[in-house]
Amino acid sequence: MELGCTTELDQAMNDMNSLLKLTSAKPILFAVKTQLAERYGVLMHFNGGSAQSMTRDLAPSYFVNWPDELQATCLTHVHIPDSRVGSLGNCHLVSFKHLPSTDQVDAAKEVLAARLRSDGSRSLCTDAFRHSETSPTFAIDGSVGRRALDKTLSPLVKSALSQSLRHGISRGLTLGFDIDEDARPPRTVVIWTRQSAHEGRAHDRIVIAVEYASSSAHPWVDRRVKDLLPHDQPIVVVTPNPDRLTRRSNELGHLIGEITANGGQWWSQGAQWDGMRSDTWFDVTKQVESVQAQLDIGRQVALQMSFYARATHAITRFVVTLERDPGHWQAVALVQFIRLAADVHEIRCFVFLVRNSPPRGDEEARSTTSTLARQHQFLRAALPDYLEVRYITLQDTSAFTGDEVVVAVKEELQSVTGRAMVVSSTLDRATRSYDGHQKLKAVLEKRGHMAMALLWDTRTTNVDPAAAMLLPARV
Repeated sequence: MELGCTTELDQAMNDMNSLLKLTSAKPILFAVKTQLAERYGVLMHFNGGSAQSMTRDLAPSYFVNWPDELQATCLTHVHIPDSRVGSLGNCHLVSFKHLPSTDQVDAAKEVLAARLRSDGSRSLCTDAFRHSETSPTFAIDGSVGRRALDKTLSPLVKSALSQSLRHGISRGLTLGFDIDEDARPPRTVVIWTRQSAHEGRAHDRIVIAVEYASSSAHPWVDRRVKDLLPHDQPIVVVTPNPDRLTRRSNELGHLIGEITANGGQWWSQGAQWDGMRSDTWFDVTKQVESVQAQLDIGRQVALQMSFYARATHAITRFVVTLERDPGHWQAVALVQFIRLAADVHEIRCFVFLVRNSPPRGDEEARSTTSTLARQHQFLRAALPDYLEVRYITLQDTSAFTGDEVVVAVKEELQSVTGRAMVVSSTLDRATRSYDGHQKLKAVLEKRGHMAMALLWDTRTTNVDPAAAMLLPARV
């Protein structure tokens, strides 16, 4: 490589704008784009705790030593998408040199299942698709390209899920016979519900709506299931959680208006406020503000969960950049901005909150020292060093269930003199539920303390930094 190109690349690694310009000018530097051009890909999903744990450890990609019969067909580099594809996580993208046969896809799936210690009973494979050099599967930062995700991968996953449902293997459903078997006599599949005479009038109807769609990705106006609902009489909508109808809080008023237009009602479970039991039924039309707040927090947390992998990359990149260039202008600007906010709000102490979640189900115990250390290093580098710093380190602790995070914050703040700022790398390190958010907010407001998450996903908020830090228009 020429010296000039080396210098440009070195500069680009510290500046995303430069990196994008450099890649545009010299496409050959985008190795993955070149490697996959005109190859074929198959997305494979594996279920189970072991597969989930190993997928997380292998991300964002790994290499496979394929058996002899697959070496001439499969590329050794297997990619793991950084976000859910359709409704599925734990996805592995296997690339083939030529359009693979069904036997070749099945053989590759068996190899990966063995590596992930999955029995393969609930695995899923999409149809093969062709990587395009003009519309690459991966973006420059290594994440799955939005166009490829929306236009290629997600439709393939939906098609594969639909096909598996027809064969009775999706989500553990077993019909006891082969729907596609030609030799068997015709059968009628019945979904049975019953309503006693005293529970309603004889002419009442029961409609069961089964929808496979993301309400985060698709607004209500675009969802076809709404056309199946009757509009000639009052309807009573029953949901296990308000977000089953929509995750978009701005659609709540419109939905309630449609439902109640003819005297209908909307009853739901899944409340996460005022200590209400999650299995308690409530009238959504009478809890609009609480439901709206729950939807806002719920959607934000859901999107932040997919944001976590990218946030990890951002943290690592920030720390590595500062190791190479301690005076990098972006880091200096961030520290100065936070110092300004601390001075305006008269902050006297920073409380660093770092946390990692406990293992799930049969997931094997894993070392978490590096995860916690990375968060510590990031917070230490991003914040000014002239104030007192305290640490709350919570290992294998859930921020979704229980009050361990809130209790730890409350105990640490009891001995703080003056106003403190509780700082976490991302929102989900501090809270992952509406109830937990309300409790943490109450602890902070009681003595005038504040809290701040340094990294936010642009999908969840587009607030001006000054407004987010509650700074006056002119400081």
